[in-house]
Amino acid sequence: MGKKPDIMLLDQYVDKIFELIYVECSRIVCSTTKKANDKMKLWRETLDGASFVNIACRPTSNQFGIIGIQVAGMTIYLNVLMNDASRIPRYFHLDHADIPLDSNSPKRVKSLVRLLLTLRVCLGDGPSLKFPIFCFSFIISQLTFYNCNRIS
Repeated sequence: MGKKPDIMLLDQYVDKIFELIYVECSRIVCSTTKKANDKMKLWRETLDGASFVNIACRPTSNQFGIIGIQVAGMTIYLNVLMNDASRIPRYFHLDHADIPLDSNSPKRVKSLVRLLLTLRVCLGDGPSLKFPIFCFSFIISQLTFYNCNRIS
């Protein structure tokens, strides 16, 4: 298990660079231990990211969150860590979806699109609106690469 997440989205505000989104990915076939370890690692990373932002900027409670995305097996999870009114960090599971690996799964596509639209709403009107499409493309390319290696 590495120290940093697989993907991070960085943004610059004034003179500081902030880590706003963390993504942790695994292979299609992975153990429940790996899924649990990645979930805990993602929670720690979002907590560290939120702590840094709160020290540097002091945003109003519930107006800023650090997003955590976990791809575990064939499922993608969308989470966010925000501070409540008492400045206590709260970790919320927003949505999850199965990743469609074939063209005969319209229900899976619908839930994945819902998850990506939820992510777009979380990002707001900033320059990072292309990130959900990039994230989805990256995940599909990784799954395709893994399937090709597994067959050969």
